[in-house]
Amino acid sequence: MTSSDFDLAIVGGGIGGLCLALCITSQTSIPVTIYENAPKFGEIGAGVAFGPNVVRALRQISKPLAPAVEARANKNISKEKRNTWFDFRVGMDGPDAAAKARGVISGTYLCSVEHPDPGSWMVNRSHLVEELEQLLPPGIAKFGKTVIDVEDNEKEGVILKFADGSTAHHSAAIGCDGIKSRVRSVIFDKDHTLAKPVYTGKYCYRGMVPMDKAVELLGEEKAKNCQAYLGYHGHMLTFPVAGGRMMNVVAFQSCKEWEHNTMIIPATKTQMLDSFDGWGEDVLNIVRLMGQSDIWALFDMPRTSAYHKGRLCVLGDAAHASTPFQGAGAGMAVEDAYVLGRILRYIEKADDLPAAFEAFSDARVDRTQRVVSTSREAGHLWHFEAAGDDLEKIKENLQSRINWIWNNDLDEDIAEVTAFVRPSMAARKASAVSSTTLVSTPNSGSKKENWFRNAALQRLHPTLNNGGGRIAMNNKLEVIIVGAGFGGLGAAIECAQRGMNVTVIEKYPDTNSQGVARTMELHKFDGKFIVNVPWARDDKEHNITYAGHRGKIHSIFLAYAKTLVKDIRIGVAVSEYLEEDRRAGVRLSTGETLWADCVIAADGPRSIARGQVLQLDDEKIDGTSSGWAVFRSFFKTDEAMRSHPGLKDLYREDRDTVRFWMYDNLSLMAFVWNKGQDIAWVLIHPDDKESSESWSNIAEREHVVKWMNYFPGRDAQALLDVTPTGKTIDFKLVYRPTIDTWVSKGGRTILIGDAAHANLPTAGQGASQALEDAVTVAECLELSKGDVKLALEAAQRIRFHRSNAVHESGQKNRDAFYKIPWDDIEAAPEEWAQKRFPKLKPWDPLDFTKSNFDKVAKDIKNGVNGHLKDIAVPPPPGGYW
Repeated sequence: MTSSDFDLAIVGGGIGGLCLALCITSQTSIPVTIYENAPKFGEIGAGVAFGPNVVRALRQISKPLAPAVEARANKNISKEKRNTWFDFRVGMDGPDAAAKARGVISGTYLCSVEHPDPGSWMVNRSHLVEELEQLLPPGIAKFGKTVIDVEDNEKEGVILKFADGSTAHHSAAIGCDGIKSRVRSVIFDKDHTLAKPVYTGKYCYRGMVPMDKAVELLGEEKAKNCQAYLGYHGHMLTFPVAGGRMMNVVAFQSCKEWEHNTMIIPATKTQMLDSFDGWGEDVLNIVRLMGQSDIWALFDMPRTSAYHKGRLCVLGDAAHASTPFQGAGAGMAVEDAYVLGRILRYIEKADDLPAAFEAFSDARVDRTQRVVSTSREAGHLWHFEAAGDDLEKIKENLQSRINWIWNNDLDEDIAEVTAFVRPSMAARKASAVSSTTLVSTPNSGSKKENWFRNAALQRLHPTLNNGGGRIAMNNKLEVIIVGAGFGGLGAAIECAQRGMNVTVIEKYPDTNSQGVARTMELHKFDGKFIVNVPWARDDKEHNITYAGHRGKIHSIFLAYAKTLVKDIRIGVAVSEYLEEDRRAGVRLSTGETLWADCVIAADGPRSIARGQVLQLDDEKIDGTSSGWAVFRSFFKTDEAMRSHPGLKDLYREDRDTVRFWMYDNLSLMAFVWNKGQDIAWVLIHPDDKESSESWSNIAEREHVVKWMNYFPGRDAQALLDVTPTGKTIDFKLVYRPTIDTWVSKGGRTILIGDAAHANLPTAGQGASQALEDAVTVAECLELSKGDVKLALEAAQRIRFHRSNAVHESGQKNRDAFYKIPWDDIEAAPEEWAQKRFPKLKPWDPLDFTKSNFDKVAKDIKNGVNGHLKDIAVPPPPGGYW
């Protein structure tokens, strides 16, 4: 139920502002005034693409709207292409014979991307605005009103100040005023980087071509249906508009810097042709047909965790302007309008408006920010700058990257945020559904509608819970995690489960999937069996421990993380760590900059955070080698490989095998699973200076043979025989001593796992310690109630001695592991094995953090400082082992 005791100002009469005004006026009685800078409604640009998700939103905003827009929408003219979003083709020849051999030839067809029902519409922007205007109440807009300032006054409400000297008072204001939004500059402060759009390294030309001329040069199929031509550092889109009478053209190019004061500058026809010099004949013919066009620089908005402040809110480009590479920018504004309009249906007084804006922000930030970031990625892909000119990778990406945008359910998003958030989400949702005192639910409402109505009121009127005591709205922490190994994914899972907004960045494109084994077979170097060491113990004194193959366990972590974290970016590298007093961030290899409340660097021992954040000089630190290097191989076998007589004893039909061969100063371990179809092996040997610290260093066969010959047994030699060429990595194990701090000087970035305390493999605890770090950091962030600097400092004090003890064990084992007492082994192999593989005492990092956080936090607040080893939480009585 809504009343007219309050009113709203909408600043900006573009697509987002008009859709919002229509949604509010058609579904509520809230008075609305639109303030538009221009003398009348209008839109710059020609066509706009609406995917199936936007079509659904248009139908929900106002019943007459969707039919009116569809009547003026354009689709592919060919009937067989009605369900096609775009046909993708190569737009230029590759630069050399190798590229052409890969298929990089102008005109090569890549694929067609199909969209689900209800399909996609191409709409002329001016036609869309005309239809929206006709459905709005007369007199709703005031034209020629340029907002120069906005004040959120607690007593008087929101005051708009205009360039003509006049003012206007409203209960709240919603900025739909585009990428140069005045309202956004008030929310984030006009001089703050969050208030300013960021150049993306791309620009475009736009134009229209008569369809008859396009058909003459391109043929009907390419002229009358949506086409995308991809090439090196550019691409071109064409699609029918104006009822099929014209072909709209948008031609994109890359340019690292934009040195102009405006986003649009004039261009000559010569400039356009020069920009596409070297492209194929189809693209050049289209450029020749275009009239003179301006150059439009492409900007987007920096990432933010909220779109509101008090009684001010922004939507559309004012909130999340993006590049057009996924055809989703305008559609996100329409979705915004629907979501906010729906939320506003259920408030009753002006005091509820800040809560309504927060619910809107919660519903929209993750989705729209993901559109911004993935759109940038798409631009690099289309321009052969991400996957290069690997057409198969581009094709695979094309056929899946848009589905998450098209298939979203906005009603579910609304319902999710209007229920209370963690830690009492389940109880509050149940209360919202079952309560009969919140609102009288009309019998005609659907189950989803009734649930949403109650849940929305529960969210917007928190005084109805807990005996009437008002509950503060949850301000979600924004966390960026660099690295998707065990530490990074563990941190992502733990932070997301605590209600934080998480973004994960991982530079490597994929991981290997591997199996699981429960025991390790110890053998002498010549193949003689010594003893089985169980890897799964369930005695009363120690925890149950399980050892498995890294890739398989990692895939489980990644799959689970994806159910909790919406923004996981695989194959994108961090080039720079950034930090200011109130935020931390990263700059990506794509040029995009991300900001958050804190950054967790979990990207391994070679993390650039060690140098950039902690100012460590690893070149000097790593001057002393561990003394060891490792060959590591992983591959799938075929039937011929499995028939090798030496592998007969290595794989079983009923179980997987882990076998360990020992020699003085050498060890070889093999993992065989899936009935011999998958093999991995690791050979640790003295560093002979031929290895380097790089996972991309392919071992020379002669180098491997040199060390493998120390294991003459036919099973060990068989591993070498069946290992495919190029499948063995040669890696130097470089010693990294413990460091004095894991936290940046500014206090908003922390290193965890191998980035902070790389363990030698002889510790057998690298992944486990990273996970313990992850749990500790996440719990500290929650216990600190948003005080990020306190949380990260507490986390390193809680973890320091534990991680150092494990780190030290790796060094001790390294020195003792390969001094093998063969006589003792022969006499009592099981007793020797128990001594050789010591067990850690039971340890619960979550319980330890909870037990120590308050004291550590008190020390930090009281200024207790010094060397970390002196101020960190001391080891428990009796130590860790």
